[in-house]
Amino acid sequence: MARRSQRQEEYDKKIVELQKDKESAPSLVIAGGGPAGLLAAILLGNLGIKTTVLERSSGPDQWTSKSFSLALNERGTSALKKAGPDILKEVTNFGSERNFTYFLDGGTGRQKAIPSKPSIIFTRPGLVQCLEKIASRERNIDLRKGVAISEVHAHASKNLPPLTLELDDGSKIFATHVIGADGMWSRVRQSFVELESQVDICTENFGVHWTIPNTPDGFERDGVYLCTAPGESLFYFIAAPIPHGQMSITMVCFDETVEKYPWLGDIKQGSHNANSWEGTKVQDDDSNQGLRQNLGLLLQEKVPYFFEAIGLDDALKTARINRRVTWLKYATKEGKNASYVTAEGTVVLIGDAAHGMTPSLGEGCNTALESAVRLVEAVVSEMINDGDENKSRATPTSRHLTAAFVKYGLSRPKDVIPIQEMSASRGRLSNFTKNDIKKASET
Repeated sequence: MARRSQRQEEYDKKIVELQKDKESAPSLVIAGGGPAGLLAAILLGNLGIKTTVLERSSGPDQWTSKSFSLALNERGTSALKKAGPDILKEVTNFGSERNFTYFLDGGTGRQKAIPSKPSIIFTRPGLVQCLEKIASRERNIDLRKGVAISEVHAHASKNLPPLTLELDDGSKIFATHVIGADGMWSRVRQSFVELESQVDICTENFGVHWTIPNTPDGFERDGVYLCTAPGESLFYFIAAPIPHGQMSITMVCFDETVEKYPWLGDIKQGSHNANSWEGTKVQDDDSNQGLRQNLGLLLQEKVPYFFEAIGLDDALKTARINRRVTWLKYATKEGKNASYVTAEGTVVLIGDAAHGMTPSLGEGCNTALESAVRLVEAVVSEMINDGDENKSRATPTSRHLTAAFVKYGLSRPKDVIPIQEMSASRGRLSNFTKNDIKKASET
């Protein structure tokens, strides 16, 4: 603790002593050490900008009941290329290729393979750990784990930098600029009414999730499986191979599913904590046993082929009912456009903090990485716009960062909001299950 206090004193002293004019070097803090935050730090570090990345988790990212597999498509891999071809190669080594979507009749085992655009599959912990490893080699990145922002205050004092950051350990630090990459329940976004008032946290379906240790016989590892039950449209299964030979399985459910199968629990529309991830439905041993028994009986009756293939008895020991899928719906006042930046241009949002979306299209991580790139491209653009070639190769100033934050924050929403809305629509019962899954399984 003493070491942290001394480190903080040195950090704060350095910030306070910064020149107050707009041509000074920025003091940048990134809230959130997920894929978007880490990529932004790496890209900005390549420009010579020193960043402090604050990550709430103190240890390695772990696979939990709220984990999910990530599929990086061309949008995501192009973003990683911006950090250098060697980095993309290094990241790719942590994943596996996906080239197909398999529609599987869970009753008969009949399946149809549909080629999809190539993508690279990761677990989220695997991608984060890889990017952390890369960030740890960068001299311009100070990654501080086990600490997170509780609140950000903006002030107009000429004696201090414009932002004061209150941390969850009770300490404070100063900054000229903050990037909020701290997820759907972003403390950075919640600190500013102008940002938080634009969004509603909407909920859609929920799922029962479990992981099996091996890919079943007859299942390929080059695609994701969408498994349906003949004549049943109240649920479907997503079986996704993940690194190390495992397979992640999710039973996607809806309000109507609970009405027919009440043993799934009392998960009503809107039943979530709007301030954090603390919304995963946790079962005790007795309720978990009931879930396993009922789920096993359902699968044995509705999807017998799938039931036999995945070796259900052992697999269901890990089954959990997950929280509802959430996403950020923008509802701005008439005549105003959505924005990811504060009026002063000192605080900006990327990733889920800006545009959290449902996983239906698999674009959440891809757009998050792309947003990190778009933000950094805006910084480079502002440097070049100065008209001085030397400046285009120099370290960006606070003025460059402020102008870039505004440019990105005002332009990026129009690119991403349609993807959010499409993803939410695809995940709903009436639009996705009946029209897409059932049709595909019948052809």
